[in-house]
Amino acid sequence: AQDTCLNVSPRGREESTAYSEAARSFLLEKGYPDRTANAVALSIEELLENIRERADKVRNTDLFVTVGHGMITVRIRCDGKLVNPISTADLYNENARTVYGPAIISRIADSMEYNTSMGVNNLIVSFRIASVTEMVD
Repeated sequence: AQDTCLNVSPRGREESTAYSEAARSFLLEKGYPDRTANAVALSIEELLENIRERADKVRNTDLFVTVGHGMITVRIRCDGKLVNPISTADLYNENARTVYGPAIISRIADSMEYNTSMGVNNLIVSFRIASVTEMVD
């Protein structure tokens, strides 16, 4: 079975923070470890802000978080300028001087995918529940 954690439309930085905390609380209530809940919350906050800053002229942003089949999946959609936040060379450059949100998330997530559909940015980040909980040590 699959539980929907969140299905919301954050409008600004304060709401991004509030929704990342709501996802964290949901996961903790479901019995997931702090490490898992924190990784997902960090991803939501970092990616929402990164997309909103880089996509320019964003009017609508949608956040979906689902849990099921051994995975936690975060999907962010926005209607701003088409920007692939995971295409930058720095994302996978071990020697990069600055590390920004998507680069951090790419190191803790099991997968990150970007696509567009009808002029809308779609970013999907998945965490295999076991792999996040294994990161404890």
